[in-house]
Amino acid sequence: MKIAEGCGQATDGAMANCLRQARAIGMDTDYQLLLSRDLHFIEPNIYQTLQDQLVEVRRMLSGLMKAMPV
Repeated sequence: MKIAEGCGQATDGAMANCLRQARAIGMDTDYQLLLSRDLHFIEPNIYQTLQDQLVEVRRMLSGLMKAMPV
């Protein structure tokens, strides 16, 4: 959602800010997944699948951030 919000912004700086916020949300999600696994709300195999997907999204986000003009 933050990435879509950033695409609607008029400046590259605003887009970069939204990408940083998306990265922070990814870190929050990482913690929530870990906590859910540790509290046995989700099975370890489901945790691993979601964790792998989150890592891939974070890689793509990092690539997008690197491609942004400074």
